[in-house]
Amino acid sequence: MKSHVHQLLCSALLLFLLCCAYGCAAAAVVKPLPEKGQGAWDAHTVAVEDTKSEDAWKSIRIGVYPGGVSLWIKACANMRVSPFGPAIYPYCMGESRITPEKVQLLRRVVSAAAKLHSERLRVKRVKGRLFLNKNGGKDFKKNCPYAVAHPVLFQKGFPFVDFALFVSPTMSHEDPKICTRGDDGRPTSALIKLNPNAIKNTRFHIRSAAHDIGHGLGFLLFMFKSYGWVKESETYTGRPVVVVQTNKLGEKVQEHYGCRTINTLQLESYMSRTALDYTTYPHWKRHYAKDELMGTYLDRPSGMYYTNLTLAVFDSMPFYEADFSRAETMSWGRNAGCGFLHGKCIEDDYPKFPDMFCSKISDDLHCTTDRTALGKCSLEDLYWDIIPREFRHFTNGDLGSPKEDVMDYCPVIEPTFKTSCELGDENEMPGSILSSTSRCLDVNFVRLRNEDVNDKVKGICAEVKCENGTLKVQYKGNKNWYECRDGGYIDYLQGSVFDDGRILCPKYTDVCTK
Repeated sequence: MKSHVHQLLCSALLLFLLCCAYGCAAAAVVKPLPEKGQGAWDAHTVAVEDTKSEDAWKSIRIGVYPGGVSLWIKACANMRVSPFGPAIYPYCMGESRITPEKVQLLRRVVSAAAKLHSERLRVKRVKGRLFLNKNGGKDFKKNCPYAVAHPVLFQKGFPFVDFALFVSPTMSHEDPKICTRGDDGRPTSALIKLNPNAIKNTRFHIRSAAHDIGHGLGFLLFMFKSYGWVKESETYTGRPVVVVQTNKLGEKVQEHYGCRTINTLQLESYMSRTALDYTTYPHWKRHYAKDELMGTYLDRPSGMYYTNLTLAVFDSMPFYEADFSRAETMSWGRNAGCGFLHGKCIEDDYPKFPDMFCSKISDDLHCTTDRTALGKCSLEDLYWDIIPREFRHFTNGDLGSPKEDVMDYCPVIEPTFKTSCELGDENEMPGSILSSTSRCLDVNFVRLRNEDVNDKVKGICAEVKCENGTLKVQYKGNKNWYECRDGGYIDYLQGSVFDDGRILCPKYTDVCTK
């Protein structure tokens, strides 16, 4: 009850935040749960009455402090040299000006992102107030000089929170930073930097912020190394790679991929072409976890599902307990077997796993594996690039996906923002509905009215909702909802933008998280 009141007070004080140089008290973060009859990505704030003992594991309370953004606004108002330097001034005027509305939007997005973690991670809660002045506050100031909150909070402690999340503005992407850690090693505060002009209240931006918060909570290489989880391994070709190994992660890797002989998961790493060395990043390797929340980040639509794989890492840390019942499902790699994790993606010029990889250069629009967008096969003739021998998957050694796709040159259906089910351009996606609750469904022999692109339409974005284990679909031009059961199809397309064809029903777990 206290946290709910605290949230309301913070909303009321938002305008005050915009006028002062400091953030307001923390926005209480509670759990968003999909309700019966709601779309796949609807989130409702639910206040959970906790009757457990004081020492029990409880949902982590995350305080959101956007004081760094309000400090930027004050610097703009006075046009003084600010801690951010003169580079901020283009963002003080014209269309790029940071407005109170943009700050409010940013705060909503970050709070929604924090909820994704608070509903899945438990901690032994801080008794009393959270203090960040360890080592006289030197650690905090050194690690996060742009993290801002009211001085009183640093003096008297942060009430009702277990983790303080500071938000500061930036003009480009910057890595999150852990500001402080408790005596048990748990991160107690972190700083993420976001561009207020680039933020929209969409699933993509919420998940992107949640990715950064995940790093702030401890999903970082130095944390993995401190527990001895980082190992060196080899691919089936003998190339050295870096993997993470914990008992719980091994269990979930075997469970997800359907392979009992592999109990590790690769991290994103890049081998230098000039030196026998590689750089490793705290992301799951995209080849094996393309649609995962903590997978390699690319600026393109992605499911970014919060799966058992990431939960297993947090659960392996001594100060977190993960709620695996809240894990989201990911079709990428699911039950693909050992050959997926330790074998080729293309064999004899044909994909070994056709549900994930493709082998045809085409303008056809297909659904991405996460069903958040339409896209095209990323296969190209890379005659200008030198593809390493082990990544020459085709008879023609110049064929593959671009290096920037970070897929080991394996071609997949790659989306663009113009073909996103949430953010796309209807002119690029004939027959699709664009919304936050729209998902991509495969179609067969579909024929659209007044469209000269019928042969290229292999998927459409349609409204979906999940009810009692049943997927329901509403397609463009028809206001009715139709049941869409696993392996079935919808061929009643009269009264819509379609003249003929079928909508193929996906697996329930491909669209609905529960």
